[in-house]
Amino acid sequence: MAFVAWTRIVEAPTRSADGRNWVVRFDGGLRSFDRSVPLVINGLVVEQRLREVLVERRGVALQGRAVRNLSADNALEILALGSAAQLIEPLGPVGEHVAESLERGRRLVARLDRDARFRDEVLHAYGFRCAISGLGLGPRPASRLAGVIDAAHIRPASHSGPDHVRNGLALTPSVHCLFDAGLFALRERRGEWCVELSSQLDPALLVSDRGARIPLGTGQRLELPRDAARAPLAEHFDYHRSHVFVA
Repeated sequence: MAFVAWTRIVEAPTRSADGRNWVVRFDGGLRSFDRSVPLVINGLVVEQRLREVLVERRGVALQGRAVRNLSADNALEILALGSAAQLIEPLGPVGEHVAESLERGRRLVARLDRDARFRDEVLHAYGFRCAISGLGLGPRPASRLAGVIDAAHIRPASHSGPDHVRNGLALTPSVHCLFDAGLFALRERRGEWCVELSSQLDPALLVSDRGARIPLGTGQRLELPRDAARAPLAEHFDYHRSHVFVA
């Protein structure tokens, strides 16, 4: 019971001829949220119009309707909650500034769309497996992979890195954090991309006190996508080594 995906629709939903179903035309299919949005968070109902309804009356208030209208600010709130990215600006209520709010909403949706496309293309390219550790759970909605496999930028987005599959790697969150921190880089050796650990990375940090280990070491080979057209570009690895990697 949660919000798990979103999509753009071509036109407002309409009733089927028999009046029993809704007909909706999608643009590009469903986009999984980075993380599922529960119907209730810390006791607060996500759907704003239900927040003043007693718990035992919420089902009655919904009247069994699977398709329900949401206010613009509530829709933006749910989209933001489902995104792993930090928002550039606070959402806030739509209020009286409708034109400004709609433009803010368009920017948010455009950003979420770019993030979702990048994430989905990268995860598919790498077979839903970490390119370093090999850990994977197989094809699953992105909301089910949250905290397991990330789509990482090689040249950081904050450094004008493109949201393109050839600037992406599928990595576990721990390996992703180490890569973003410049604690390892990837260097080409004999036609393969291999890990180079930073001198600032203490190997002891890769092993927990319970013996669990992050499989990361100098010379370790990067697993590339089977489709060469989706493989990372050397220029992005070069940028990461020059501007992010801590030698």
